[in-house]
Amino acid sequence: HPQRRGWCQRRRTRPARLCFVLPAGTNTFVGMLAEQIHSLEPWLAEQRALAEVQTVDVFSPRALAQHLRGLQGQFDAVLVMALDHPQVRAAIDDLVAHGTEVVTLVSDVPGSKRAHFVGIDNVAAGRTAATLLGRFIGPREGRVGLVLGSRALRDHAERLFGFEQLMAAEHPHLKLLPPIEGHDLSERTEPLV
Repeated sequence: HPQRRGWCQRRRTRPARLCFVLPAGTNTFVGMLAEQIHSLEPWLAEQRALAEVQTVDVFSPRALAQHLRGLQGQFDAVLVMALDHPQVRAAIDDLVAHGTEVVTLVSDVPGSKRAHFVGIDNVAAGRTAATLLGRFIGPREGRVGLVLGSRALRDHAERLFGFEQLMAAEHPHLKLLPPIEGHDLSERTEPLV
């Protein structure tokens, strides 16, 4: 691929510039991911690469798209936990059109021109959670509360789909309450719960 060949040629003359765009907020998983990226900086330097972590409100398609557009020409690759939304897809496509490799992390944007998706099968993860919860509760009837960051994030929506699908099929004695969306912010989620 011509763009990739150009990226490899540029990489020989200077370190590759990588940007990780992660959600702002209090999500523990995201915080640990950022720490791991920072801990890899010495190894990345040996590989002739530099990594930068930036945070943005990924729950806002406008803010995320604007942030991605602002990265144009600054990085060789952008790795992003993204919202699957037309504005975000367009911003990813613009980055790719201008020679930046884009990889989606955890939450995919399959309609975009991103190069790869790195993450789990989120529908299967939702089914696994439902299986475990159903086994822990057993035959008792009850209500189950669900907490999401947002249905707008594809990974959250896919996990919810898998969870609801298996709960309906195998644990119909449990009533699912409408999901609460806390945008991965403890101060927003706690009062909702």
